[in-house]
Amino acid sequence: MIVISHLTRLKMKIKDHEMLIRCFKEMGYQVREGGVINGFLDDHSVDIAVTISSGYDIGFVRDTDGTYNIVTDWWPDKSAYEDSFSNQLAENFFKKLEQKVRQSYALNKTLEQLKYQGYNVIKKEQAEDGTIKLLARRWA
Repeated sequence: MIVISHLTRLKMKIKDHEMLIRCFKEMGYQVREGGVINGFLDDHSVDIAVTISSGYDIGFVRDTDGTYNIVTDWWPDKSAYEDSFSNQLAENFFKKLEQKVRQSYALNKTLEQLKYQGYNVIKKEQAEDGTIKLLARRWA
């Protein structure tokens, strides 16, 4: 995580634009493509903007290698983030957010690939530790 003034940037290894949008929508966030997110000192152009319950929006900017960076203006005000990540400091907030996005992204990419290969998901279970198990079948 890199903090410049209030601007925080976190590198992710996610490349699929549509899948990233789908992940946030499935987690219940409002998502818009393109535009600007507001910051304390300035605004920042982004490829994808995610609206959180309060505070500054989270943006995603595509890097030269095709991966997305999370960009937001993080002012250390815990009350600004009162959603499911409440009472977390900035580093914990981003760590948990990154974990949720990566898990949702991996699950959706797996489901997409299974469907492409002709499999039907019969069962999907999520354990208490967050692990997701899938049972898929394909009829020959």
